[in-house]
Amino acid sequence: MNTADTAPISDRIIEKLQKLLNLADKAKNSSEAEADAAMALAQQLMAKYNLDMATIEANGETTTVGQGGQRLKEQMDGRAMYKWQQELMAEVANANYCRHFIGTRWYQTEEKWSETPKSGYTYQWGEEGPNGECYKKGGAWRTKPYHVLVGRQVNVVSARHMFDYLCVTIERLVPIEGNAQRLSRSAMSWKEGCGDRLQTRLVDRRYDNEREQAEQAAEQRSQQEAMGHAAGTAIAIVTLADFSAKEQDANYEVMYNLEPGTLALRRAEWDDGKEERRANAARLQAEAQAALDSMTPKERERHERQLREEQARQEREWHKQRERDQARQEREAAKRDWTAYRAGAAAGDNIGLDPQISRGSSATKGVIKG
Repeated sequence: MNTADTAPISDRIIEKLQKLLNLADKAKNSSEAEADAAMALAQQLMAKYNLDMATIEANGETTTVGQGGQRLKEQMDGRAMYKWQQELMAEVANANYCRHFIGTRWYQTEEKWSETPKSGYTYQWGEEGPNGECYKKGGAWRTKPYHVLVGRQVNVVSARHMFDYLCVTIERLVPIEGNAQRLSRSAMSWKEGCGDRLQTRLVDRRYDNEREQAEQAAEQRSQQEAMGHAAGTAIAIVTLADFSAKEQDANYEVMYNLEPGTLALRRAEWDDGKEERRANAARLQAEAQAALDSMTPKERERHERQLREEQARQEREWHKQRERDQARQEREAAKRDWTAYRAGAAAGDNIGLDPQISRGSSATKGVIKG
């Protein structure tokens, strides 16, 4: 393959993807069916592009940065405040062969001024507020979360646009009477239900695609064998599952500033050390048994008592952690409006996502109170 002719392919893919996702933005596009079709085409485009690039690389052909896609670590501000947004972004990243994590930064809120003394305000010598006020309250320091995506440029762009599209659609479909209700208990529960359902659909679709493509790859291998291709002339066939695993490794190495191939080298070293670890484990077990055999009855009794006490302590810690987790889950469940949550999950089935879906309407919009 002449790489000079195909070097700008990722740029062309990104341009085409952006055009498709502009159509998929239902806030700008009045045609629900057209928007669903555009989103489906965008996802098909990305799956085919990644598999094509993986096949090219697996067959030893050189890919340029433009063709293979430069690997990025990109920060995304906004839409990271709530748990449903963070979890949805994580699954969207997986669907687009990216790694995702949540970062936080400190920021200071705006300072406030007052003409009269108030609690928390201090008199400012030689300084005045915008309207001549003399008492100031400094801004509080708070943390703000943000998304970080790591992956090939074209996949990061795809994940970012897909996440924006889903968030805009969720916010547009939430059944409220006015913006004053947008953060109400019912509205937030509806968004959580919708987001959870979309995550499930993304997981199911990824596994279905991997299974179907693996079946196609097996059929292609059978055809190659039937045609009698020699080992040197056969085309290497890549599966989506293998490609996804390799992408996760490469993204992890970029995320933690490791040299390319570090994880593969560590796995090889771990595999090479299996026999040594097995021998060390057997030696330690033999030494422990010898030490136990050399103990007097009183020492053995004390040793066994210590083991029982340590086991009981660990069980207590486990039960405490389980109780804390259960209490946290119960608190979260008590805060949730389950009627609204189930309504949101049902609406999540109707948001354009799968290539087979092309509906005239994303959801039936009602009104929830509260």
